[in-house]
Amino acid sequence: MNKLYLLLLTIIGCMQENICLPNHLLQLNVQLQGLIENEDEPEKTLTFDREKIIDVEGYWAYSADPAQDDYKGKYPFPIPHKKPWLSKDDFVKKLRKIQGEALTKTIPQYLEAKRNNFEFFPRIIYVSYRGHAPSRLEPGVNTEGGGEYIDTNNNISWTVAFLPYYVEKFNVKPSREFYHYVMNYSDNPRTS
Repeated sequence: MNKLYLLLLTIIGCMQENICLPNHLLQLNVQLQGLIENEDEPEKTLTFDREKIIDVEGYWAYSADPAQDDYKGKYPFPIPHKKPWLSKDDFVKKLRKIQGEALTKTIPQYLEAKRNNFEFFPRIIYVSYRGHAPSRLEPGVNTEGGGEYIDTNNNISWTVAFLPYYVEKFNVKPSREFYHYVMNYSDNPRTS
């Protein structure tokens, strides 16, 4: 079935059941715009599909339909774009550089450091979890590993799959907040 048809069915079902909340309608509207956007014209200004990071950048809803989603609309559903978005290459380079700073830590090391306000701890860390995260865009496919990058200075984190899978493969845009975090990232050491 065509994605646009499925999205329209979701919207109609949501409205008939009277279960749509404003943020659900906004999310469905953004997805609809992503499906019908004019891909022949390059973006003149960078637009965002969402404003804020919700918990961790790259945490996604399991379904575009909040009624069928385990998280009941808490997290956004990733919106793929056919073409790369404006300044995507610069964003990817900067985020790769930030991720390159990361030191791998175990979950117990991370929790111990958190209890001590991350004193004497590197700014960017990578915490690995067991297993894989299921793709929200390709049923039956797992993304590359379960883990998160954490900036202990700014309390901002993102999933390991966010960059290579969602951004690079599907041109999913970051939230406005995360985009500005990456583009304005400074190599300054911890300022505790």
